[in-house]
This record gives sequence, structure tokens and C-alpha cells, in this order.
Amino acid sequence: DDAIEIEVAGQMFSWLFIYENDKETENELVVPLGEAIKLNITSLDVVHSLYIPAFRIKVDAVKGMETYAWFPADKLGEYDIQCTEYCGTGHSEMLAKLRIVPKEEYLEWLEEEE
Repeated sequence: DDAIEIEVAGQMFSWLFIYENDKETENELVVPLGEAIKLNITSLDVVHSLYIPAFRIKVDAVKGMETYAWFPADKLGEYDIQCTEYCGTGHSEMLAKLRIVPKEEYLEWLEEEE
């Protein structure tokens, strides 16, 4: 119930992550250690599939449909995010990173201007 919610949008050929304060990142998902994370997932164009192997998460992203996934951010580190649904000629380059950082670092990062 108290998970941090982040909007996720797949697009040819990247992932967009939109946070509660409207901060937006491309191909980098940053979350705080020790929190439950809920990803609200959709697509802006074709079918994509968000895959985070380290957390055994794989959820399709479909235009006009919201799906979700959640996970506990329980280990500091950097993890791969991939698209596992062939989405066009740039599919193999649709890579992103999940960074789990200490909560204080996350709060500072969240307030930084891009």
C-alpha cells in the first residue's frame, strides 16, 4: 500500500520513467533502498516488454493499457533493464539501468534539476 509509484512508458527505442514530482528520466530508473516500488507500465507506440532479470520481472507494455509490476528494492546496486518484445529495428538497443541507492541519495537525486 505504501509503495513508491513510478510511471513507466516504453517507446521506440527507450524507457521513460516519470516520478511523483514529475521528474522524468530516460533509460535510468533510480529508486531508494528498502522501499517497495510499483511500476505503472504502458507504451507510447508499439508493444514492448519491460524485463528486469535480477528481480524476475517481465511485464508487457501495451499502448492504451496500464499494467504494473512491483518489487522490493532490497539490494544496493545497478541492474539491467531490457525490452523482450521485438519492437522494431532498434529493439536490441532498448536498454536501461535500474539503480538502487541509499534513501538520502535518492531524495537528493529526486530534487536535482536536469
